[in-house]
Amino acid sequence: MNNFIKWNQRELSEKVIISLTAVMALGFIIYIFAYNPIRKLNIEANLQVSKAISDYELVTNAVPKLSEGTLEKEVIFNRDILIQIARENSINLSRINPTKESLVIWVDNVETIKMYEFIQSLINVGGANLTRASISINDNSLLSAQLTLR
Repeated sequence: MNNFIKWNQRELSEKVIISLTAVMALGFIIYIFAYNPIRKLNIEANLQVSKAISDYELVTNAVPKLSEGTLEKEVIFNRDILIQIARENSINLSRINPTKESLVIWVDNVETIKMYEFIQSLINVGGANLTRASISINDNSLLSAQLTLR
């Protein structure tokens, strides 16, 4: 390689220019392949943390209201009421599984606020008794849930 660039035969100014160019090229490569991806990951992580904090605040405010559960009128909860409340809240039910004493429902890809408004409507308007809830979040910050209602 020394024969290719003939380093020993170059003048000092040429050596400085070649050295600076090599340092700048190395810096550019480090920026593109190391620093920039880490910076983007940090920005995405900060966005996810801020969404998680807002969801946490929403849940901590919504859970006490869910447990109050005062019915607006005497209603016997059934599948028809479930479907009606889901339509009113623009919720697509993925699956409904009736059992002897309850309904098990699956809901996928719902925003956090809509999910808790839906659950609150089921309890306060539909007369449902939420006996079990398994709620998870996906990569798009949307919720999926499996709810057992009586």
